Amino acid sequence: EQCWEILASLGKLKSLGYPVLIGASRKRFVAAQGANVDALTASITRQAAREGAWAVRVHEIAGNARAAREGR
Repeated sequence: EQCWEILASLGKLKSLGYPVLIGASRKRFVAAQGANVDALTASITRQAAREGAWAVRVHEIAGNARAAREGR
């Protein structure tokens, strides 16, 4: 639950003035959703880009790069 709360609060974290790095790729909290972990990670990447995250750590680069561009 805390991981999802953090993701929902990215704007608040960014407002503290520090770079935000998201490392959600293939984590347990993502896999626990029962969905395709790479697709859900791409969705998180899109949200992180939209919220102004400095970087995301991922396993599947091509799909997440597309998601990051879509989120900008």
